[in-house]
Amino acid sequence: EDMGLEGARRFVGERVAPVALPACSGWGSGPRRASAIERVLTLWTLARIGKAKPTLADLLVAKRAELPLFGRAMLADALFLGRRPADVPKAKELLQEVMNGAKETAREVHFEEGSTAWAATWSSDVRTTAIVLMTLVDGEPDHPFVTKIARFLQTAQKGGRYRTTQEAAFALMAITELVRARERDAPDFDAKVTLGGTVLLTEDFRGRNLNVVTKLLAISAVGGAKAPFIFEKSGPGVLSYSAILRTA
Repeated sequence: EDMGLEGARRFVGERVAPVALPACSGWGSGPRRASAIERVLTLWTLARIGKAKPTLADLLVAKRAELPLFGRAMLADALFLGRRPADVPKAKELLQEVMNGAKETAREVHFEEGSTAWAATWSSDVRTTAIVLMTLVDGEPDHPFVTKIARFLQTAQKGGRYRTTQEAAFALMAITELVRARERDAPDFDAKVTLGGTVLLTEDFRGRNLNVVTKLLAISAVGGAKAPFIFEKSGPGVLSYSAILRTA
């Protein structure tokens, strides 16, 4: 297995990333050139296993206009993971271009490719959103969209499943990276929500899971209350929360 993984690493690192694929009868009479997105996928994979090639990534930054959103996010992530200080500004510029395409609601953030041209690479809006989350976790883990993107990935399941294995794999990888970066301690806390000193909700969180606790209140129950409106916890772990007011 180790030899197989090492052989694959050498092939993508020495052939695909630098556009030096060998000739193959299935590809025609001569060597096949790797496309820009194939090279980005390769560089992203190498960076994630600690074998980054930032010099080759530099060449693709100039071609970023040819890339879909997920390609630009992967390229930014490869630069972040390369750990070269000089690459950080380039990575942040790429990431900002991606973030400019964010679709935000009160509770969630997601990204849309806006084209079906990338169907051959198994692209989808859910997969792109997951890739953006992984990039944020590596480059800007405290970005305010991180939690809202994670919530979108949780609600993107239909009947407990994602639409494709690509969506499932990337969503799970992204959420796992988020947990590693921001939730090193397993939840073991009690949470409480109060408004003007009145307790609206209490809940205990023990261990890791994707469960969301929701409390709906009529406006009459909170209309006469005064600030402060407080979410608090006692014990280790990260409490993620949101509040939505709907009126008519």
